[in-house]
Amino acid sequence: MSLILTASNALVALHKSLSVPCVIRCSTSSSFSIVSEFLKSDSFDSVYKLVIPKEKRLEWKKYNLPSSVNVRLIKVILPTGEVEVLLTTLLDQELYPLDDFAWLYHQRWKIETYFDRLKNQLDVERFSSGFLLHIEQDFYARVFMSALESIVIKSEQQILDQECDKKNTKYRYRINKSISYAELHDEVIALLYDESIPIEEAYAEIRVLFRLSPSPIRPDNNAPRVKKSASYQLWHQKYRKKTGH
Repeated sequence: MSLILTASNALVALHKSLSVPCVIRCSTSSSFSIVSEFLKSDSFDSVYKLVIPKEKRLEWKKYNLPSSVNVRLIKVILPTGEVEVLLTTLLDQELYPLDDFAWLYHQRWKIETYFDRLKNQLDVERFSSGFLLHIEQDFYARVFMSALESIVIKSEQQILDQECDKKNTKYRYRINKSISYAELHDEVIALLYDESIPIEEAYAEIRVLFRLSPSPIRPDNNAPRVKKSASYQLWHQKYRKKTGH
């Protein structure tokens, strides 16, 4: 199954042509007329026909994409009371009951936040060169650093949890990822290449640095989702992400 975060006619048609089920989170301001119609209804689980725009049919016929797709729309109520709409090609309501999609929606959160971290914190889309080899080096270096950080964090988080249990702290604490990545970035050369520093020593120093500034986990401290205007999103895509400003 493919879990996609942005809905479009093309993606739905492509998944249908490949016989690959999909689950898509639709914006409540979606351009899909069926989503607007569904939101106005009292139903939480309905099947609609998604029709591909006429002007696209000839072009998509070259790729064997269908001109229409039967889809299922599902409402998920968040703890804040906000309504999310999921679009899926899994039409069998008995085999795939409504409650399963609420669970699935929450499972996607860690994946979505990881991609957000790769793009917006680790700047995976910012390249030092326009050459393919250099782009690949930049990309895989950041993915490697992220994976290495996750490995170190996992062991250190267990130690931090044990310390919280022993001290009976008011809050649980987690490793601050902004600090951990910066520290790892500064120490990774010593960890991997500097033969004058024993690898055990470099690794031990990184582990200590990771636990210096943990973040408290405050229950029920959910930041509201900030919805950006269409003009801001266009500016972000065209200017800010390219310049880094």
